[in-house]
Amino acid sequence: MISTNIPDEGSSSVSKVLQPGNHVVTVNSVRLDAPPYNRSAYSLVLLLEGPDMGEGFEGFFFNKENESLGRHKGQVAYVKTSQYAYSDTTTKTGIVINRDIEIVKALKNLCRALNCLDWFQLEDMKHETVESLVEKFNQDKPFDGNQLRCCIGGSEYINKQGYTNFDLYFVKPGRGQYAYEPANTPVNESKLVTFDADTHIKRKKVETVASFGDGVTTSSSVGDDFQI
Repeated sequence: MISTNIPDEGSSSVSKVLQPGNHVVTVNSVRLDAPPYNRSAYSLVLLLEGPDMGEGFEGFFFNKENESLGRHKGQVAYVKTSQYAYSDTTTKTGIVINRDIEIVKALKNLCRALNCLDWFQLEDMKHETVESLVEKFNQDKPFDGNQLRCCIGGSEYINKQGYTNFDLYFVKPGRGQYAYEPANTPVNESKLVTFDADTHIKRKKVETVASFGDGVTTSSSVGDDFQI
């Protein structure tokens, strides 16, 4: 069936999801995710929230099963600390890469930027597994109240509703640059990567666009399929 319930020209709505770009964010939670293509690998994933969007903005519910808990005041997104998952591997030059060590390094860098390096140091030799360390970090939330200034990149994909969305991650910084830093870093001391869509967005290959008989083409935009 063809729906005629479409928005008027010029109308728009603000996405509930953070998009690729430079942002100031807070960290709400941290977790490890194993990608479907390699269950022995892990991505370190942060639930980030942008600034308060003010009245009129309806963010995602904190808990969609209990809406009485309220909504997020800012745009949110799950963002990986690296585009690629951490895994045990050996480089072409023979350098051995250890998954858990790389995750601990990433966690240390986060703690440094979130002003909670003391917490990280106190956890030395207290955990048998990296899973335990990350879970404790998420439970203790030593990062509460601190903000990051960051550069988020993304890989395009088409969701089940046919909208273009992004798999989000901190960009890979160049020499002398950072993908994220404390939000209170003075501007003249900042080494944050400046977002560049041509560099930091991996575009999905364009496919043939369907059209109606009168030559009007269909189109899609970013959809809010994010789930807390």
